[in-house]
Amino acid sequence: MKALCVFSGGLDSMLAAGVVAAQGIEILPVFFDTPFFESSKAIESAAALKLPLRRVDITKRHIQIVKAPRHGYGAGMNPCIDCHALMARVAGEMLSSENADFVITGEVLGQRPMSQTRQGLALVASESGIEGLLVRPLSAKNSPRPSRRRWAGSRGIVCSLFREDHASLRSKRPPSFQSHATRRRVAAAC
Repeated sequence: MKALCVFSGGLDSMLAAGVVAAQGIEILPVFFDTPFFESSKAIESAAALKLPLRRVDITKRHIQIVKAPRHGYGAGMNPCIDCHALMARVAGEMLSSENADFVITGEVLGQRPMSQTRQGLALVASESGIEGLLVRPLSAKNSPRPSRRRWAGSRGIVCSLFREDHASLRSKRPPSFQSHATRRRVAAAC
């Protein structure tokens, strides 16, 4: 199983990649080049995680969004929702060519006042065109259930591998999650 990670190199995208990788899923971080995004942090962070970084230039598409965002501007005149939807859409377009199963992001429900609200995250998912293939592991407890249950389980990707009702997935648990006490703590959190 393989996931494409929309990757800025910041803490959230690194944590999202780490959480999913810890569950035995191959991660390919994808950085989207535009004149507005600095790539050095993404390059450095991917190297620190020992992951190959894929860089994709979305300048032309991104400039169109900056000129006329459908959902308005966030702080500092950035079109947050439109930009996030574009990055998720482009990552979704790459799924087949990269032989990947789904896309992950480091978005955290409630972290940003415009784009990371429940409504903002839903807009990003629907406008990206990959709604059933978009997973936000740092928001898994508070997000709607993904539609692709074959890989995400019935409670989201983070929780699905640790619940007792997912016995078929037990063998995929990392050794650090084998203890009964740990399973109970994680199950209670989910």
